[in-house]
Amino acid sequence: MELNTAERDTGTGRAATDLIEVLRRNEQEYDLREATLYQDFPIYRTDDDGIIESKLLVVSKHYGVIAFGTSEATDSNVQEELTSASHDLDQVFSCIYSRMIRNKELRKTRTELKFPMRSAIYSPFVSRVPDGLSLDGEVISSERRLTDFLEQSRGPDIEPDVYKEVVATLEGSKGLIRSRPRDIQGKARTSKGVLAAQLESQIAGFDKKQKHGFIRVLDGPQRIRGLAGSGKTVVLAMKAALTHLREPEKRILYTFHTKSLYQHIQRLITRFYRQFEDKDPDWSRLQILHGWGGRSSPGVYYNACRQFGVVPLSYGEATAKTSRNALDFACKELLKTRSIDHHMIMSLSMKVKISRPPSFECVRNSPRRIGSSGPTTSYRASFKFPLRLHRRSSARTAKGGLESN
Repeated sequence: MELNTAERDTGTGRAATDLIEVLRRNEQEYDLREATLYQDFPIYRTDDDGIIESKLLVVSKHYGVIAFGTSEATDSNVQEELTSASHDLDQVFSCIYSRMIRNKELRKTRTELKFPMRSAIYSPFVSRVPDGLSLDGEVISSERRLTDFLEQSRGPDIEPDVYKEVVATLEGSKGLIRSRPRDIQGKARTSKGVLAAQLESQIAGFDKKQKHGFIRVLDGPQRIRGLAGSGKTVVLAMKAALTHLREPEKRILYTFHTKSLYQHIQRLITRFYRQFEDKDPDWSRLQILHGWGGRSSPGVYYNACRQFGVVPLSYGEATAKTSRNALDFACKELLKTRSIDHHMIMSLSMKVKISRPPSFECVRNSPRRIGSSGPTTSYRASFKFPLRLHRRSSARTAKGGLESN
């Protein structure tokens, strides 16, 4: 069973941890070896502008989609806690169902899906549920009741194409920019066209390492490494979209080196964001800026110079004055002219082909350029294949073959 979790540093509730352990311990008995389990994902924005996220979500070819709410309720507060958990679960279920029913590939009729969807509340610390308590979803308080619930939920296997579409809808990979389908009817299975179509089908979704990169919620630097075409830009675009969704008041900066990437990055972030919210991102809060910039287009270095009344150097002027890193030289010249205090800003920083020098980090954190306050969280990308995730704040090795340091 594949586990995709936000892995917040604040910790996970005991009920959720217990349910994950039970499912993983019994994955062979429950036939969950090919299933996917999501924790604190997906997330959606509600009608009252709040955030709702799925506590635990099981996606299986045998069971369909099962949304689990979790509760720390005990016998002393069972009514209040279960009512609250039921309300949250109802919101999650409604958000997921509405996304699924919009997808014509997943609709059986106007109001019916091609696969089953069920919900339940896992509350292992209560001995009994009071009579007359109206809840959305069955309350599961023991491993035996969980086994019974899964046996009742099992039905005919979901067709492979439908299952793939369900996963794509949940994970947001429907927002990926896809190539036009190839006409391969009547062609041999070994032909180049068929083989290319199979490859394009495989890369039309996120792999485990990519999901690990954008689902996890971190409060420190995250480094994503991989060769060209391995999905770094896509992962950071989804990370930007989800971070903006979770914390809409934070200022987020996505900076890059290749000027031609601007429209592509903006399009990706917009498409990913709309997988979880029915409107475009707030571009006054989520900024996409070239690392250098110039008169014809804004950029981190250029904007910082303008804010502090310094004449910015062009790339040609900088390279004429130094044989080393031109951006490093330009940023150091700016820092000599003005003292720029480090500003607390949430930012997404993408580094392409060249490493950003320390002087750029000082300029990037300029207080007057953004004009915001808040905790610092920086996501950076430098590249090495295969795609790997490094978490600098911990020496713990991440699951799924991803390295953390």
